[in-house]
Amino acid sequence: MTNEKESICQTVFYPLELYRKYCTGTSIATEVESPALEQSGAENLGILDTAASYDEDTKTITLAIINRHPTVAVETEIEWKGIKPNSIVEIHELTADSYFAFNDINNPKKEVVKYRRKEINDLKMVTFEPASINILNYKIH
Repeated sequence: MTNEKESICQTVFYPLELYRKYCTGTSIATEVESPALEQSGAENLGILDTAASYDEDTKTITLAIINRHPTVAVETEIEWKGIKPNSIVEIHELTADSYFAFNDINNPKKEVVKYRRKEINDLKMVTFEPASINILNYKIH
């Protein structure tokens, strides 16, 4: 978004930037068991949504996990079938104050999207913050 003096990245830029950077290689199937999101108009959506890819060159599995719940952090068990990662490289987490947060060209210094990089040691249990987009990178050897 631009005007005569400024340009800003709209909120959609940040998750797309992470997907482009980390979700490389071959798409792999995921299976999600998640309670339904109890929100008007979203009754058929689970709280969690996932996508995954495998990069043969870097021997990395990347999981993209979205916590759709606006106020509740979700502790999640990740179950691996047919493959076992031996380390988590990192988690990239994007959050905002609400679903309705947006960038404003009239206030270009306002930071709407919050980014945090985390490292964790547990390969199976991960907690996802409310209304967050998460990219998890696992190494396979």
